[in-house]
Amino acid sequence: MIIYYGIYGILIVVMFMNELGKADAKTYQRNICIFAFLAITIMFALRHQSMGHDLRYLSSNGYLASFDYLSGLSWKQIFSLDQHLAYEKGFVIFNRVVGALSRDRQIFMVVCAVLSVAPIAWMIYKKSVSPAISFLVFMGLPSFLAIYSALRQVLAMGLCFLSLYFVQKKKPLVFAALVLLAWSFHSSAILFSIAYPVYYLKLKKTYRQMSVLLIPMVYVFRVPLFNILSKILKEDASTTDTGAFTLFAVFTLIYVFCIMYTDESDEQNGLMNIFLLACCCQAFGGVYYTAMRVGYYFMLSLVLLLPLVLKNMKVKENKNIYTAIVVIVFAIYGLNSIKNSTWAMAYPYYFFWEVV
Repeated sequence: MIIYYGIYGILIVVMFMNELGKADAKTYQRNICIFAFLAITIMFALRHQSMGHDLRYLSSNGYLASFDYLSGLSWKQIFSLDQHLAYEKGFVIFNRVVGALSRDRQIFMVVCAVLSVAPIAWMIYKKSVSPAISFLVFMGLPSFLAIYSALRQVLAMGLCFLSLYFVQKKKPLVFAALVLLAWSFHSSAILFSIAYPVYYLKLKKTYRQMSVLLIPMVYVFRVPLFNILSKILKEDASTTDTGAFTLFAVFTLIYVFCIMYTDESDEQNGLMNIFLLACCCQAFGGVYYTAMRVGYYFMLSLVLLLPLVLKNMKVKENKNIYTAIVVIVFAIYGLNSIKNSTWAMAYPYYFFWEVV
């Protein structure tokens, strides 16, 4: 766990240095984003190939074996390939593009790490009011652990999060292009297209408070609602207990916290709308794992939302206390998830040159 403790420790130290006013704002913004991007990317890039369930190290299927196969095909074979392990065409082409540079598996993992983390780091640099808190929140989310295993989806996830920038800039064509590109990597990304209209749905304070009731309602009726939606989205879907209640409860409490201390600005309103979708997806996560994974796209809004709410709190005397609570909760939850997640296989951490 040393590598994780190190990243968390440095982020927390520089965050408090900034809060104490001992760091130039612009220099801090740039340096913390560069450090976090490099540290997280290098960590994922240099990990052992056995870390990540879907990589299927030493197996004949999975992402690593598929890269070996797809990178060896000609371009004609790539475009004429009807299907390969249900992979979307964009991801198949991506494998061939990386293979044109190198057919080494570790290089493939390096490229995936860079392209998965870069959009998130760039968005934090451009839009976050507190980059250190944003990175700490990100590392506490399932979206972070997904980078170990769900290569297709995390590439799509990064593109969708990047598209949020163009939602805020009111550039629907660029937003649509990025979502479609993400869809070519993972079909679930098309659901993020709802983010544009949802972002601009203006909820007055009363309606925002009432929206809290939507979350427990979805949770209570999650099974019958799921049975209806599964007929639309996936015929062979079935319910199962995923044990996702803890994160659902945490998300609900965070949403309530944001409502209590929001300044009702357009940006906070939009991000809260998208995070509300994440809460609803997490309500379904208790009965269907894929529903929870759809929430990965929407929960990244919290990376920008939570620091913004903390900064603009009207109750200034409690700001430092709430900031400390957020940092502690996400650090503990994140480190616990890293240590106990079986599908991510993030612990123990091994570098690629170690013998496992």
